[in-house]
Parts: sequence; C-alpha cells; structure tokens
Amino acid sequence: CSCEGAGCAAACVDDADCADPSRPVCIAGGCEACEDASLCDAGAPVCSADHQCVGCRADEDCAGFSDAPHCDGNGACVACLSDDACPSDAPVCDGNACRGCVRDDECGSGACDLAQGTCFAPSELLHVTAGGSGSACSSSQPCALAQAINLLSDDRSVLMLAAGAYSASLTVGAGERVHIKGPAAAMWSPVANATRTIWVDRGQLSVSGLTVNAPTNIGTVALDCSGGDLIVVGAQPASVRGTSCDVVLDGVSTGVVGISGGTLTAQRMRAN
Repeated sequence: CSCEGAGCAAACVDDADCADPSRPVCIAGGCEACEDASLCDAGAPVCSADHQCVGCRADEDCAGFSDAPHCDGNGACVACLSDDACPSDAPVCDGNACRGCVRDDECGSGACDLAQGTCFAPSELLHVTAGGSGSACSSSQPCALAQAINLLSDDRSVLMLAAGAYSASLTVGAGERVHIKGPAAAMWSPVANATRTIWVDRGQLSVSGLTVNAPTNIGTVALDCSGGDLIVVGAQPASVRGTSCDVVLDGVSTGVVGISGGTLTAQRMRAN
C-alpha cells in the first residue's frame, strides 16, 4: 500500500532519516512528531497515542513546563490563569503571563510599589482620613496625616490618604522610602514662609493620584526633589522641581516642571 500527503509518516530506519523538523523521531519505520511529551512544546504539550503533539486538557498535562504549569482553554500551557498563580515579584496575570503591577488597583491591598512593580502588604499601609483620630493608622482606626507621618518606617512606608484636604508638609530624608496614595486627596503645606510642600532630600518618594499644592508664598514649589528619586503617577502637583534628582512623571497634570541635573522621564502628560 502507499500513503501520500502531509499526514503520512515518511519511511525511516532511525531518527537520522527524519529530516522534517515537525516529525523528528523514527517510530516503527515512520517519522513522527513525538515519542513522548518531551518533544512537544507548551502550545501543544501532550504526545498522543498516534505520536502527534496535541493540546492539554488539565494542569497535569503541563507538568513538564515549570514556567507554564497551567492549561488554558485553548489547550496550551501558560504561566497563569489568574493573579493567584503569579509570584510576589510579578503579581499580575496579564494575557496568561505574570508581570509587575503598574497601578494601585492591580493589588489586593490597593497599593502598588511603582518602583518595584510589587504589591504592598496590608501591614505596610498607614490609613489616613482628614478627620482621623486613631493612633494605629489602621483601616479600622484611621489617623490624622501628621500622626501617620510620625509612624513612617521601613515596615510601614505607605500613606493611604482618603478623600479630603490635608494641611501638612513632608520631608523624605536620605535613605528613606515613602509612598503616597491619594486619588481623591489634596495636600499643601501649612508652614509660614514654607518654600515647598513635599521635599525629597536624597530619599525616594512615589506619589499616586494626589493633588499637591504649593505653599502660598511667591516662588514656592509643590514637589521638590534634591539628589533623590521621585516617581509621580496620575497625580496633580502644582509644580515639580528636581535638582540632581531622577524624576519620572507618568500621566501627570502639572504646571511648571524644572529639572537641573539628574534625569526626567515624562509620558502621557496631561494639560493642567
């Protein structure tokens, strides 16, 4: 008998006779796609009884792919089907691949480390309301902004500002890392003759969503960075100044931006 066409296995004695890369193994005198799953890729990970690579039906079929252990609805092995399958350093499942977070709402805690792409744990958050009177700055007992600033530490570095207006100033000193989340909050300095509302003095600060107003004095600035790192995402600072500072502005609505030394990365800027 004879067999013709793409579905026919070519005659062979050993694997060396199988020149077609899609049928690289010689089985019972014919060149086939696979002898076992080791010759199949993640897109069709199972070696069938007739020696063809076919789609998966369950996660068990993806055991040979450490970076793609889950079976999707199309028969392919993929890295993830939901965020729960992703590691802490890439916590978001996007298109069946794990990546870092880029927005606060991609994290269960509501707070993304914009510099690292990881989600903050609830224990790292300091919850603030405009009329807060609690001492713990927890979600159930929010505190005033001044109290939260006093509690800032390496273990609790995220200020979660509820909607409202806040009269306070902040300095992020050398070696300190602070993150402010306030999509419906506004902040300004109450200090007489203040020259800025927030000063990054050789520290690291990320601001998400917050409106930052400059002090009322002439020549003042809302966000001032000196020799540190400043990331501003989706916020509305009245003005930004950077001196030997690495500044990232993403989706920001701002007035004056003055950079001297350091770097400026700006994208998706919005008119003030």
